Amino acid sequence: MHITCKMKTGQAYNLAAARDGAKWRAAPEQPVIFSKTGVLIMAKYTHDQRIQVLSICSDYLEGKLPFNSAENKIRFLVPSYPVRNLKQQINSLEKCLSGKGSYGFAWPATWAKALIELFDKNPKVIAALHEQQELYFAKDRRKNMALEKLLNDHCLEDDRFVNRLKSTEVYKENVIRRKNMITWKFTPYNLEKWNDAEERVMFVASEPNGENPNGNVFDMGHWFRNAERNNFYNNKRFFTRCEYILRGIAMNRSRVNIFDNFRFMDLKATQGGNYAVVACVRDYVKNNMSDVVKYFDSCDETFGISPNIIVLLGNPAQFIFTKYIRSKLLNSRTLQWVGMPHPSNAVGYEGLKFAAGHIRSHLKPISELAEKWVYRKDNYNIWKPIV
Repeated sequence: MHITCKMKTGQAYNLAAARDGAKWRAAPEQPVIFSKTGVLIMAKYTHDQRIQVLSICSDYLEGKLPFNSAENKIRFLVPSYPVRNLKQQINSLEKCLSGKGSYGFAWPATWAKALIELFDKNPKVIAALHEQQELYFAKDRRKNMALEKLLNDHCLEDDRFVNRLKSTEVYKENVIRRKNMITWKFTPYNLEKWNDAEERVMFVASEPNGENPNGNVFDMGHWFRNAERNNFYNNKRFFTRCEYILRGIAMNRSRVNIFDNFRFMDLKATQGGNYAVVACVRDYVKNNMSDVVKYFDSCDETFGISPNIIVLLGNPAQFIFTKYIRSKLLNSRTLQWVGMPHPSNAVGYEGLKFAAGHIRSHLKPISELAEKWVYRKDNYNIWKPIV
């Protein structure tokens, strides 16, 4: 059981008084959560307060404030902040500013938003947050989805950010590493049935994850064809979520194998890494446009003819397709599109099943603006424009 009370900013609080239900003097309200025994569990801060704390930490790192003055300043400006954690917060900020992410003392999305704003989308800060996401995914098989959305929303459309990011050593090291990576193929699940199908569905993601097992065959068509007999290459969740979306599109159409008219492709054929995913995908698409567009308008049966439906998986793929590729396909009279979360994201199965069951009603012609499904635990029916 948790007890929520209101704490007023601008003054130091007293834990015993909070347990006893004492009233606070007039000031802006801020929720503080206590356990049944009165132990402080979590204090919520305003965005401005997070900016203040980070700014004070930054001043200390730059030698503008001694540590005692930093503590006192935070006590005055943000009384709810536990100053016993200040050294840890400063160490974490110093690491973040150097471009290194961490597992353990992680930045929540709310604090990451303050970081990005305070340091003006510093490329090293973004790189550190990306690395934090990858570290958690590698160890826990999950990411902070609020943080993932924040990183995409803040960085995808900002050419200034991309250019600054390219100048960092982090980006340069990853470009060199990626040049040595194997290029993937994206063959249809069943080429003959794909070409003969009245309706061909292609899933479009951003880039392959080279860290996932694949049987040393770098082809997503091969991956899906052989997944079940190879324990789904230890990634059954990815397979299952793709299957849910496919079944939603198929509705009640009788088909021996739901994957027979299916193809999965990534906009960037070389494997991904920890840093600058969007910038690298964008560069690859711009430098290899004809190879990428072929998947959407092919008449070559040996390669696989063009799809009728494309499902854009995840914000990066949705953004890059919309900005760089869609304009080349507007003359198509049969192509439809829609957006869904990437299958590796921690989206609840119940919500995904619900959305998949309604996906056909949200398909739009390529000449019209499309919609994407947005997962919310308390509302499974949120669809927003892809912009």
